[in-house]
Amino acid sequence: MDIFGIKALRQQNQQLINSVKALQQNNIVTAVSNFRTMIFPNWMAVKEIDAFIIFDDVYSVVSRLATSAAQIPLVAYNESNKEDLLPTDPMAIFLNTLSFEQREEMYLWVFLGECFIYKDALKLGPNKGKLKTAFLHPAYMSIEQEVNFPYRITGYRYQDTSTTFTLLPEEVIYIKYGKNPSTNYNERNRGLGPIKALAQRLTRLQANMSASVSQMQNGGVPSIVYDKTPGIDQDRGSGGASLNNEVTVMGQHKDNFSRFLRNPENKGAPYFAAGEMGVIPLGLSLVELDALTQSGVDFDKICNAYSVSSLLFNSQNRGTFNNTGEMRKDMYTNAILPNVRKVCDCLKFGTIDVFGQGKGVKPDLSGIPELQDDIKKKADGWAAMPAIVINEMRVSLGQDASTDPMADKLVIKTGYQLSEDLDMEVDPIDNTANDYGKTDTDNSGE
Repeated sequence: MDIFGIKALRQQNQQLINSVKALQQNNIVTAVSNFRTMIFPNWMAVKEIDAFIIFDDVYSVVSRLATSAAQIPLVAYNESNKEDLLPTDPMAIFLNTLSFEQREEMYLWVFLGECFIYKDALKLGPNKGKLKTAFLHPAYMSIEQEVNFPYRITGYRYQDTSTTFTLLPEEVIYIKYGKNPSTNYNERNRGLGPIKALAQRLTRLQANMSASVSQMQNGGVPSIVYDKTPGIDQDRGSGGASLNNEVTVMGQHKDNFSRFLRNPENKGAPYFAAGEMGVIPLGLSLVELDALTQSGVDFDKICNAYSVSSLLFNSQNRGTFNNTGEMRKDMYTNAILPNVRKVCDCLKFGTIDVFGQGKGVKPDLSGIPELQDDIKKKADGWAAMPAIVINEMRVSLGQDASTDPMADKLVIKTGYQLSEDLDMEVDPIDNTANDYGKTDTDNSGE
């Protein structure tokens, strides 16, 4: 009698084993026949993403960059005439429906290394032609690609603890922070973010933090505490204090001292022990380890990896307001805008199958105060020039070049006229006058 269902369970397990074997064989045949392979996420991907959650320094930098980037609207435009698309255009509708929260999540994944966007193009009903998106966790995403050059992506697979499904290349927009130059096949085709490069430094940062917390909780450095009371270890084995008694006494001291330290009301208060106690330090204090200085250096390196100044986050070492403004401008120029433009390109090429050719995506920088001064200065400079090339001016102001052939020709500003055409009497210029206002023929002063 199969009381506990063991027999049935064994049958189920055997069926599962057979299914797995069949799946494996099928995958082998598919891989051989199609000449493709699966690029799985590195196991470090989870640790890299967890670093954003665990380390406050990483969270401060990444969240600020993602939030700042999300504040820049994305605009759809016609690539032929460089004009913005009408609000009724499907691509313009798609970009306008991306909420601030969605843009913030998108940039968060980008700054962490990789962003996978699932796109669902509606083909039927009143919303036909519209595009809905969802973000897929990079740690659960595998990339299927060809084993030979040019290594085209042939599909994606999402697999977590409860769900598994495959996606076609045209169903996913893949954005990488940077190209991974690793020689490891399973790594070089995945995105490379600053956190991966900061792995060693984050390990030290975590060690410093753990040491600091432990020492704070324990009230000092690791040490050996012993009882110096005379006679506690005398005549051991001859009727005096036994080893068990010594252990009991020290255990009581330990328990009492631990309870004392765990009580927050006792912080800074002296601990009164029975008898005379001795302490032998086994470690160094945080000051002696220079942990605080190392922590500051580690944070500077995190900021360097993301191309931002650490002074934007540390109020104690901030410079003047003008310097801070220049740092914010530098943050947009070197850290945010390159990734925003990368996102624009990926959204453009990733939606051609939905919205068609000839449509581009660009950032609208008009609402970023840190970038307006430079634009105004450049505009004033171009306005003061007597002759300009329209496209040169547009590019320098952050605009796309015009396709009009006239925009590439030299334009001389109007309003310049000869003086005689204005019927004005103008004193002639004496070219013979020297630096002292005298002519070469005037010798009266000699």
